[in-house]
Amino acid sequence: MSVSSAEIVKDKSVPRLRSGALNLIETVGQSLAAIAPTLTPALNISIVAGLAGLGCWMSYFIGTLGVVIVAASVGVLASRHPEAGSYFVYIGRSFGPFAGALAGWSMISAYMFTAVAVALSFAIFLGDFLAAFGVKLDMLPMTVMMLVFVATVTCAAYRDVKLSSRVGLILEIVSVGIMIVITVLFVRVRGTVIDPPQLKIATFNYGRSEER
Repeated sequence: MSVSSAEIVKDKSVPRLRSGALNLIETVGQSLAAIAPTLTPALNISIVAGLAGLGCWMSYFIGTLGVVIVAASVGVLASRHPEAGSYFVYIGRSFGPFAGALAGWSMISAYMFTAVAVALSFAIFLGDFLAAFGVKLDMLPMTVMMLVFVATVTCAAYRDVKLSSRVGLILEIVSVGIMIVITVLFVRVRGTVIDPPQLKIATFNYGRSEER
């Protein structure tokens, strides 16, 4: 049975995932680094607590359920369409190429804004860390350090995806370990991890905060 040149070109043009690029641990590391579990307690939790008040834990509980549902959906879609790409591939297959292209560019924009936010957060964290030791950097040194950070991350991701995945996994393990230690010390001092006022759902404020 002969195969025409058009069929060969068509077969080569189909994008496919590289088999065996990452093992299970490296895949988990890449996923953990992507969701950044250390970013929420560092930046977002103060905002959530300020808006939700005693219902802060419920906000995170509802958010966790949403993440689990999305993860389950991605797992099903990935098993049915194991191709290079992401949600824009599934959206394009379901709603047409225009919707898929719109979703893809939206995702690229989100990644770009995320990269900017991470770079700025690095400068803020570095400044706070050095300030604890009485060291204060001007704008120029901080900008140089931020550019060095961006260049290092870019080089690690470009050089080998395994390297970036393993480093991400190690950093997240260390960060989550630090949070666990802090939680254990807090529970040891307070004697309990349960805060009874937060269990009184009737006291939660579901509306907007009152104007002062």
